[in-house]
Amino acid sequence: MPANPFRPPDSAPAPAQAPAPLLVPVFVGTSVGTGSYYLTANVVGFAFMWWLTATGTPLARLYREVYANVPFVLASHVLASACMALGGYWAARIDATGRRRPALLCAVATIVLVLLQDALPYDLPIPGWSRIASLVLPIPLYLAGAALWRRRAQAAAT
Repeated sequence: MPANPFRPPDSAPAPAQAPAPLLVPVFVGTSVGTGSYYLTANVVGFAFMWWLTATGTPLARLYREVYANVPFVLASHVLASACMALGGYWAARIDATGRRRPALLCAVATIVLVLLQDALPYDLPIPGWSRIASLVLPIPLYLAGAALWRRRAQAAAT
């Protein structure tokens, strides 16, 4: 009888994959968290600025009007929160060791980026409460994303 042409080939199971070096999940998590926020915030922010311009806001006051708009700033923080949690999720997924350290390092990297933005040689009219939120929120949000990945991974394993 001829061999079955549809039989899968004999092979050994794939070896367990070694965890990625710590820099990889931190880079990816930070890139996802900050990159997705900057992309979506720019699209929303540009649309809001065009709306303000179309409704008669002078260009000289445009940035002040945007940052003085509390609902817009709050919406930006909600958007940033989702993006940072997504970054923590991907950092934990790539690390796959169950540690919180990559997500924590993503939060630290994001805080450094916020501090660099605050050190610009010109003043952005960002409210003080928003600056504080931008420094405080990354740690719990990246960790929450990592916790979500751990829960999903544990549920899939059972």
